[in-house]
Amino acid sequence: MLLILDAFSFVLLWYIFRTATRYNRLSLFTATLAALGLAVGNNVLGHFAAPSGILLTPIVVVLAATLIGTVQADGWLIPKVLLTAAVISVHDVGTKLYAGGVHDNEGAGFMHLFLFLGLLPAYAALLYCIWQDQRAPRWHKLVAGALFPLLMGLHLSCFARLGLN
Repeated sequence: MLLILDAFSFVLLWYIFRTATRYNRLSLFTATLAALGLAVGNNVLGHFAAPSGILLTPIVVVLAATLIGTVQADGWLIPKVLLTAAVISVHDVGTKLYAGGVHDNEGAGFMHLFLFLGLLPAYAALLYCIWQDQRAPRWHKLVAGALFPLLMGLHLSCFARLGLN
C-alpha cells in the first residue's frame, strides 16, 4: 500500500510537470501544492518505513525548492522564498513529529544532518532561480537571497528540539 501511495505521488508530480510544459506555464500555487504534496508524501513514507523518510529528506528539500523556484511568477521573488521556506519547515516538523517517532539527541542530530544536506543545494538552486529573474530589481534579489537563510535559521532555532524525549 505504501509503494502505491508513493508511486501515486510521483505520477501526480509527473502529470503536473507534463501539463505545465505543454502549456508552458506552472503557477506558483500549483508548484507549491506539488511541493507540499511531495513533503507530506515523504512524511507518510517515513512513518510507515521509518528511516526512509529521513534519508530522502535532501531529495525532497531540493525538489521542493526547485519546483517553487523555477516558476515564472513575474518578479515575485519574496513570496517564492517564503513559500519555499514554509514547505521545507512543514516537511521538517512533519519528520520530527510524525515520520520517525520519538527521538533522542542523536536522532535529532541525524535528522538535522540530512536536512542540512538538502538545504545547501536547495539554497543554491533558489539563488540561481532568483538571479535568473530579469524583471525584479536588484534589491529584491538581495533581500530574497538573504531571507531564506534567515527564515531557516529562525525555524531551526524555534523547532530544533521538537519531538525529543
